[in-house]
Amino acid sequence: YLTDALNYLFEYPYGCSEQLASKIAAIAIAKRVYSFDSAKELPNVTFNNVSCSASQAVQMGLDKIYDSQTVSGGFSFYKGLNANAHLTMQVVNALLDVKKGGFAVRQAVLDNALVYLQEQRSEFIKNNDTASLVFDGYVLSRAGAGAAIASEISTRINRTYLSDTANGSDL
Repeated sequence: YLTDALNYLFEYPYGCSEQLASKIAAIAIAKRVYSFDSAKELPNVTFNNVSCSASQAVQMGLDKIYDSQTVSGGFSFYKGLNANAHLTMQVVNALLDVKKGGFAVRQAVLDNALVYLQEQRSEFIKNNDTASLVFDGYVLSRAGAGAAIASEISTRINRTYLSDTANGSDL
């Protein structure tokens, strides 16, 4: 069943950065599950009409994702397009899962994306986009940004909640 599920995931016909990130993150998570039973290995998958090991498929997916990183550090849906902050949060989150799954992820790619996300925080604040600010903080925190980000988010959420409560908008 797992082989069929992984092949379905990799044969899905669309290959934007968001979908590639989801694909390789799923393999990384499956690899972590399989690591509990040393007698089991991940089955081969079909990626771009080629049968390959899960590790090879992850590497091919990573290479495509790396190609979609812009000079700003953010990721675009396809190579040559503009970076998208929400997509970058999803891709970085997936890259952290891939790294946790034991696959090599280029640290410079992560570092550039994290700088981009930190720069996007001011846009989220300016636009009063608390949901994006929280997800951004979560991703930065997972990447090791630490307690300062969590404290900033907590303060902002409390301030927003207290403001909404004072205006009666939570009633």
